[in-house]
Amino acid sequence: MHNLIVYLCIMYEDDISTVVLVLLVTVATSAIFAYWWLMPTLLYGLLWWRDNQAGFTYTELLCIYGYSLAVYIPISVRDSFC
Repeated sequence: MHNLIVYLCIMYEDDISTVVLVLLVTVATSAIFAYWWLMPTLLYGLLWWRDNQAGFTYTELLCIYGYSLAVYIPISVRDSFC
């Protein structure tokens, strides 16, 4: 993906700093996705290890935790215009 962006920047004679921004967005997206996936997995493992009586499934934990990350959407929109 990185080489494709560099090629397009050279082809359209854009500033090469666009490549750096795309790379930062890719890293940030990967970090948020890993955080979204890793935390419910650890919580599910902990509940399984402690013999949870509530009966939460992994999908339920993933959905609940995903909704808790919804606060990042307005923050991202606000910061993109400032």
